[in-house]
Amino acid sequence: MESSSVFNPGFLGSSFNWWIGQVPDDSYWRDNIVSTKSDNPEGGDGWGYRYKVRIIGLHDRDEESIPSDQLPWAQVMYPVTAGGGQASSFQTPNIRQGMFVFGFFLDGADMQVPVIMGVLGNNAKTRLQKGTKNFDGISGYLNNDIPHDNPVEAPDSDKKVVEPQGDQNAELEATDQPHVVTASDVVGQEKICEKIPLKTPENQVQSSIKNMQTEIEKVTEKISKYMNSITSYADAVTFRSQNPQILIKDASKVMAKYTKPIMDQMMAHTQKKLNEELTKTVSALPSSERYLFSEMKEEMNELALCLYNKVTDNLSNKLEGLLLDALDIDNLIAQARGNASDGKNNALGDGERPTTPVVPVCAAEDIMASVIVTNMGEIQENNDTMLQGVNEFLKDISEKVSGVLDIADQVSKGLGILGALTQLPNINTSMGAAMLFNNLSLDVFGCEVKPNEAVSDEYTFCSGGSSKPDAEITDPATEDKAVADADGGADGTDPDPGFAGPTPDTPDVSNKPQVGDKATGEALRLVNEERAMFGQPPIPDPNTTTPPQQAQQPPVPSSDRTTTQTQNQISDRFVMDPETTELREVRPETEAERREREAARDALDLY
Repeated sequence: MESSSVFNPGFLGSSFNWWIGQVPDDSYWRDNIVSTKSDNPEGGDGWGYRYKVRIIGLHDRDEESIPSDQLPWAQVMYPVTAGGGQASSFQTPNIRQGMFVFGFFLDGADMQVPVIMGVLGNNAKTRLQKGTKNFDGISGYLNNDIPHDNPVEAPDSDKKVVEPQGDQNAELEATDQPHVVTASDVVGQEKICEKIPLKTPENQVQSSIKNMQTEIEKVTEKISKYMNSITSYADAVTFRSQNPQILIKDASKVMAKYTKPIMDQMMAHTQKKLNEELTKTVSALPSSERYLFSEMKEEMNELALCLYNKVTDNLSNKLEGLLLDALDIDNLIAQARGNASDGKNNALGDGERPTTPVVPVCAAEDIMASVIVTNMGEIQENNDTMLQGVNEFLKDISEKVSGVLDIADQVSKGLGILGALTQLPNINTSMGAAMLFNNLSLDVFGCEVKPNEAVSDEYTFCSGGSSKPDAEITDPATEDKAVADADGGADGTDPDPGFAGPTPDTPDVSNKPQVGDKATGEALRLVNEERAMFGQPPIPDPNTTTPPQQAQQPPVPSSDRTTTQTQNQISDRFVMDPETTELREVRPETEAERREREAARDALDLY
C-alpha cells in the first residue's frame, strides 16, 4: 500500500517536513470562524479553526506569485489537555495575525496540508509594525486590508503606561514581560484603593461631615486625573471616568444623603429645646386643657417635618452649585491646557510630577455651613410660626381660664416664658448645641458597660478600614464658626427636568373590567339574553349611537305584564359585575321612577 503511486506515504510519517511561517492579515481568514453567537449547529462557512500561513522559503514575501488569499489553510494540532471537542472537551487556539508559527506538512513532500504545532513568542524588544510587510514583526493590531466592522482595540492589560518613543507601539504585545505595569494594573489599583465612606452611629454629625469629606476627596481625585490626562501620558491611558461636570453632579447626589442626618439633628434639637422651654407653661395649664396642647404640638411636629423634608429635597442641586463654584472647572481646564502647551507633566502646578490636591475637613464643614445658611431663613420662619402658634393658643387658654378659675397670674407667668423664648438665639444660631445634641441614651441604668464605638469611617479594598486623624475630626465649635462665617455660597443648579409622568390628579388606568363599568360587547349580549328570559327590555350598548328618543309617555300596562321603565333609566341605574355577571345598582331610584314603577305594578292584574 505504501509503494502505491496513488497513496501518499507522507500521511503515515514516511517523510517529515518542518516549516516556519507567519500568519498574514486576518482579512483573508477571519471569516472561517463565526465571531458572534449563531444558531447554526454546524458553525459557519469555514471548517474549524484554520489559518492562512505564509511559509518561509515556500511562499514569496512580496505576494507576486501567491497572494495572501491563495495561501493554503493550516490545521491546528491541539495538546492532549485540550481535547478534540467530543463530550464538550475543547480549547480554542489563541493565534493572531502577525504571529510566527511552526509545524509540519501532513502530506509530506507535496507540502499542501500544513499543520500548526506551536507559536514562537514575541520579545518585548522586537519592534512591531502596523503595516502588512510580510516576514517582518507585525502587530496584532495592524491596519487590515479589509477593515473590521468593529475595530479591534487593545485591552488595558496590553497598554503601556510609559509613552512610546520613536517607532515603538503603545501596546506591549510580548510574552516575556508579565510583570510590566500596564493600564489594567493602574486602573485596578485605583479602584481597589478608592475610599468607601462608612457611617458610624455614635455621632451622626461627625460621621456625616467625614463622609462628605471622603466624597469630596474622591471627586477631587477623579477631576485631578482628568486634568492630568491632558498633560500626562500615563493618566491619559488609565483615565476611565467621565468629564468633571458629570462627576460633580454624581458626587452632589451622594453628598446630599450625608446632609440629611445633620438637618434631622437640627430639627430634633429645635423640637427638644422648644419642649424644654414650654415645660413650665404646660404645667400651668389645667389638666382638662392639656390634651388640646398635645394636639397642637403634633401639628407643630408635622409642620417642622414638612419644612425640613422640603429643605433636603433640593440639596443635591445646591451642593452641585457649591462644588462647581469651589473647584472652578473651566479655569482648571484652561490651566491644564496651558501647562500641556509648555511641555509640563503637571496639569495643576509647576512641578513635573502630577499631583492630587489634599482635601481638609474644613472643606466639608464650609460646604455644610453654606447649606445651613442658605436655608436659615426658612428654618427661622418655621420656628417663628411655631412660637406664634403656641402664643396664640396660650392666649386663648389664658382668657378662658382667667375668667373661670382665677389663675391668671400662673398663666401670665407661662406667657412670660414664651415671650422670652421668642427672643432666644440658640434656636437659630447655636449650631454647636445642635451638633452635640443626643436624643437617645444607651446607658439606661447608669452602670451599663458602654459599647465600643466604631473606629473606621472609611474603607478600601487594598488596605481595609481606616479613620481620619483626630486633628481632622470636626467639632461643634468649628461647625458653629463655619455657619457664622458662611454667606450661602453659590446658587444651586437647575433641577433635572425628569421624565414625563402622570400628575397626582390623573386617575388610575386599568385595561381590566372594573366593578361599576357599563357592560358592552359580548358581556352586554349575555345580559340582554338573560333579561329577555324574564321579559325585560334589553340594555342599549353605550358604544353605539342611538337615535333620538321621543318624549316619554305616561306609563301604561304592557300586554306581557312587564314593567314599563325606559331603557335609559335601566341602563343608568344598573351595571354588570364582570366577575359575577350580576347587576349592581349604581344610583338610587328617583321619585319619578318610583311612581312610575308603582303605577306599573298597580296596573298589573295579579288575581
